[in-house]
Amino acid sequence: MKKVFSDSEVAHIWANQTQDEGRNSRNTFYFNGRTIYSYGSHFPIAEVSKNNPNVIFFTTRGYSPTTTKHIYLVRRAIADYKQIVYVLNPKGINLYDENFYKNIEHFYNNAIKFLQESELPRKRANTILDLKNSAIAELTKIETFLKAFDLTIDTLKHKETSYTKVFEKSEFKIVVDAVKNKELLIADAKQLLKNNSEAIAKIEKERLARIKKHNAKVIKEEARLLQYVF
Repeated sequence: MKKVFSDSEVAHIWANQTQDEGRNSRNTFYFNGRTIYSYGSHFPIAEVSKNNPNVIFFTTRGYSPTTTKHIYLVRRAIADYKQIVYVLNPKGINLYDENFYKNIEHFYNNAIKFLQESELPRKRANTILDLKNSAIAELTKIETFLKAFDLTIDTLKHKETSYTKVFEKSEFKIVVDAVKNKELLIADAKQLLKNNSEAIAKIEKERLARIKKHNAKVIKEEARLLQYVF
């Protein structure tokens, strides 16, 4: 069986799962079973879900230009009908593994970072809105991630795993509250956008009024000067 392919072929053969292993000629881009890697096992790019072959766990990490190219080829090879679930580390995700909870924590930390930055003084309205939308996107990733396992943030709490201690952490309660309150955050972002639009409209109206007033003065002055010409 052929096992050495071009970079593009490596990505497509993995995506279609037509054989268990394959690599490029430099051995820098390869797959074993459900997981495809760039430059070694330390950088899994994506993994086909064990429970659902139409769900692909895909890394959010970036790296060298070459790895970025590998990531692009893998993303392009995945059929449109398949669901891509973005995670920090796609390797071997299951409910009974610590990596499952680390992915949730990663997105939560990103959301908190964006929200905290949006609260800093002297931020432009558009910047605040962008930061809030980024926080919403991170919380949505948590929901999408859990949905791939037929879970919600509430049902997850009742699963008995060796990592149930995570639910005792105050940080996890904040994650739960943040995801539940995502709709409030969305409403807040929409209100901010509305306020910003209204403020821009008011400024534009005032600007046009100033132009109109200025033009009226110019016309009046021109009329006054013309009476001395004729």
